[in-house]
Amino acid sequence: MAMTMQHQVIQDNNFAVAMIEEGAYDEASATLRAAFQAYQNCGDMESTACNDGVSYKSSISLDECMTKGHPMSSSIDPDFPFMYSDAIRISAAAGISKHDVTSIILFNLALTYHLSALDSNDPDSDLQKALHVYEHLYTMQQQENTGESFPSNLMFVLSILNNCGIIHQWRSEAGTSINGEVIAAQCFDKLLSVLTLISSKTQITNKNEEVVVRGFYRNVVLNRSPAASAA
Repeated sequence: MAMTMQHQVIQDNNFAVAMIEEGAYDEASATLRAAFQAYQNCGDMESTACNDGVSYKSSISLDECMTKGHPMSSSIDPDFPFMYSDAIRISAAAGISKHDVTSIILFNLALTYHLSALDSNDPDSDLQKALHVYEHLYTMQQQENTGESFPSNLMFVLSILNNCGIIHQWRSEAGTSINGEVIAAQCFDKLLSVLTLISSKTQITNKNEEVVVRGFYRNVVLNRSPAASAA
């Protein structure tokens, strides 16, 4: 049987994750951009050639994709803001919607630009690309979860907000963004709001997730707006 477009895109995503882990960011970003474009051009979600009849709803959440078969490895360095830096693999056996496959591809693409900027002597171009993709992703999650407060993908949303916040802060400190500090504080205020949902609704038992959540809280404490901190 010929490989469906969804299976091909998942394979390309996972190849790009391996490239990210090796530091081959240019190759990873090229692979992810091509996979995203091919998937968007595929058309009808119910087309057999596109997804072999995969339903509109995922049977596995984005948060489960972040941890399933590949534990989080992000760690806290006290000298730097915490960055969520783990690219997301997709299990070939996962029942996952086109929306969520697209979200993962875009998250990995944003992360590729973000990590590439850390290795660059002139990082602002890659930081702007990363921001553009992260912010588009956040809008996608808002549209998909209207009125539901991101019930099944809290960690995914937290990672987007956190990484956006540290990029805005970085660009502000570098003098490449006039309002970066203000926007960063807004990101971290939103981050705290979602963290509150985790505290009230979710029992975190995974030690790797605990490390990540501590990193998010650390960034909130260091970067929240003065008005929000005083409230």
